[in-house]
Amino acid sequence: MRRARGPGGSRRSCSRRCHRKRRGAPILTPSANIYQSKVIKKGDIEKGFAASDFIVEGTFRTQMVEHVPLEPHATIAMWDANGRVTIHSTLGRITLGRADVARTLAIPISRIRIVATIVGGNFGGKNEITTEPVLALLSKKSGRPVKSVFTRPDEFIASTTRHPLIMDYKTGVTRDGRIQARKIRLVLDGGAYCSWSETTLGKACILSAGPYNIDNLYAEAHVVYTNKTMTGAMRGFGAPQVCFAYETHMDDIARLVKMDPLDIRLINAFNEGSLSPTGQSLQSVVVKESLLRAAEKFGWHTNGKGGANGSTNGGPKLLESENANGNTVRA
Repeated sequence: MRRARGPGGSRRSCSRRCHRKRRGAPILTPSANIYQSKVIKKGDIEKGFAASDFIVEGTFRTQMVEHVPLEPHATIAMWDANGRVTIHSTLGRITLGRADVARTLAIPISRIRIVATIVGGNFGGKNEITTEPVLALLSKKSGRPVKSVFTRPDEFIASTTRHPLIMDYKTGVTRDGRIQARKIRLVLDGGAYCSWSETTLGKACILSAGPYNIDNLYAEAHVVYTNKTMTGAMRGFGAPQVCFAYETHMDDIARLVKMDPLDIRLINAFNEGSLSPTGQSLQSVVVKESLLRAAEKFGWHTNGKGGANGSTNGGPKLLESENANGNTVRA
């Protein structure tokens, strides 16, 4: 057997906080820095690896990304004579924001009105409150309307970002490129506080195997607290990160078995009625049709990108060496 290694919900379930509430108060932290975990099992992973001619491994990483909306976060808060606060905000989800402000200030939601202004770009970064409760308190204290507009540095420091991921993949395939087993481990960087990490964790784990028929699958994902900027919602909720990993991994496999990257995807891609990793029967599946249409429009074969050795434009070179178990191919 050859082995190859490639290139290096509810979001409010956290019961403890990892920040100091007031001077002299204890810092409350979880028992570990793992905030939430998810595991998906399908078939017999070890049996699948035993039936494979090749086992390909790869580790992939993605970085933290700021949304950088054209218009920054902006808010105005003011109270009326009846003890009700009105907040004009660039929030993209004012109903959720209203509930969050009520919870944060510990006042009835009926006393809070949030008026949606022009958002000016969201992409997930304006899904949740930032300065709204603070401005409400300042306005209450001063008896005057209070306004705040983030600078661009404020956006990078005080708003949420996309989750960085470390993704380990191990896939067993036959000589003709058919996937027999896949094992995945994801670690999501949640930053210093819990936000939309549980939602992102679930989506990333469910989608991590890719749009491929895999009878034997084990996927585990963990989101962890770190001493970094809080991560949260951003377009895709974990899908772009794992898509980068599993498609790069498929290119590595194609190179090893000397197959066209398009062909190996067509062999393994979902069909009508295929089951997802969680057992959902998929309908209106056009993965193969989309691949073939894209290849035709791009001129995949006529432009010299296809072929038995896979894509010709870069990628890892596989080097062969010996170990106690026989031939080992590593990137």
